[in-house]
Amino acid sequence: MTRLFLPAVLAFAVVFPPSCRNSSSGASGNGASLVPGDDGNGRFAYTLNGTRIVVQRPASSLYINEVSHNAAKGLVKIKVTLFPSAELFDFVVADKGNMNIEHYTPTFEEDKVRAVYLTHLGHNRYGDHVSVQISALDDAHVVGTFSGTFVDEGETVTITDGQFDLPMRAKR
Repeated sequence: MTRLFLPAVLAFAVVFPPSCRNSSSGASGNGASLVPGDDGNGRFAYTLNGTRIVVQRPASSLYINEVSHNAAKGLVKIKVTLFPSAELFDFVVADKGNMNIEHYTPTFEEDKVRAVYLTHLGHNRYGDHVSVQISALDDAHVVGTFSGTFVDEGETVTITDGQFDLPMRAKR
């Protein structure tokens, strides 16, 4: 068992280098992508319980699961995974202006307005009082801000000063 543990730890260290927390320097780096889907485009940043997190290469990577615009329904879907922390944000919001999401509970509705934060420990936190502002949207990208509280199982997570500038990418 010990023989299998060491190679697994080494493989994890190679795939997931040092954490992205507090990486607020201006260097962008041009290293190779750490995961498929991270083509070096896109920016994502937020403050989690007082700690600023900037997803920026080479220390961290942004996997874009889906960023899409459904003009007929007036909705934007944003689903991104942050590496190496493995946190996930999943928003479905109005494609114009500010949207407030109050007391979200999960359903099987694909296009229901939502705000979900999956913590690095694998716990889903659902938008209790979340605001998402879309400030720019075109065929190539979406720009906006977000903040609010996410809750589940009596735990509350506060996220402030969230910012994103993401390329459009169909669901994978």
